Amino acid sequence: MSPVTNGCTVNPMRLVSLLVVLSAMCCAASAQGAVSRTGPYFVQSGHFVTQPTGVIDLSGTNSFEIGASRWSRWTRASAVARTTYYVNTCKPDCARGRYTKQAATVRFFRTALCRGKVVFTNFIVTSLVGRWLLAGNFRDLGYLRNC
Repeated sequence: MSPVTNGCTVNPMRLVSLLVVLSAMCCAASAQGAVSRTGPYFVQSGHFVTQPTGVIDLSGTNSFEIGASRWSRWTRASAVARTTYYVNTCKPDCARGRYTKQAATVRFFRTALCRGKVVFTNFIVTSLVGRWLLAGNFRDLGYLRNC
């Protein structure tokens, strides 16, 4: 016998099927939006990390940095975050320069092996409207020196 709700007859098998489908859709959506806690990694001070949030020097001289990154994607192919991009004005000189900052997006991509772990090797920083700000690779900056 089927339960009756508000004058409507509900088929229990259809209800179970609907719940299974909705549950699967919910889990799939959660998995797509989830940020992985596993590699590829970013090598920071010799440590393998995912989703770094601290300041990262993207110039080797602290002239261009990112910080306070909020990662929305971290997959085998790439990692993407909203971040704050800092640029040293170098006025009157770089040692006494002030930093300007702006909201930006950073993407890590391309991978290589480092001590048996997969690590990101390249990055690009763009403004929130997609204007290119800076690109480079972590190997040239010395982040992968011990790989």
